[in-house]
Amino acid sequence: MIGFETEGIPELQEKLKRLSGVEPRREMSEAVAKFLRTELQKIPRQHYVSRKRAYGKSFDSDKQRRWFFASLADGSLKVPYRRSGKLRRDWQVMPFGATDYIVVNENPAAKWTQDADTQANMMRLRGWKTFQEILRRQSDRIRQVANGVYDKWIRKMRL
Repeated sequence: MIGFETEGIPELQEKLKRLSGVEPRREMSEAVAKFLRTELQKIPRQHYVSRKRAYGKSFDSDKQRRWFFASLADGSLKVPYRRSGKLRRDWQVMPFGATDYIVVNENPAAKWTQDADTQANMMRLRGWKTFQEILRRQSDRIRQVANGVYDKWIRKMRL
């Protein structure tokens, strides 16, 4: 399982101090988490990258090569690979404590596809964005989403 939460954006933390109750923070956290989930669910256009290009060789061992061709012959391995969309669908927004939400993906493939620390070279070459990259690239948009919720609460509370 991989998951992450965002915190510590100083200007947002200051604004939240002025609002009473947990509901504004909960709503802001949920809005940001849903935005991030949407970004994480964007998948790159499918295109072929050879194992040789990604890893410098077609097979790691003779045993792996024999397994590949035997699996291809008995029909247990299908080529070309068809995407199921499961990794995309497995991104979830979940409550975390009284006021926060987190974005998680319990699919084991997420670790090798969308985590900068463990992303497979093949996935990088195919254009998969890591959650760390999405957080960095979307930081301004994240602030806009959070500020939009904050502004709504300011209007609602007439502050």
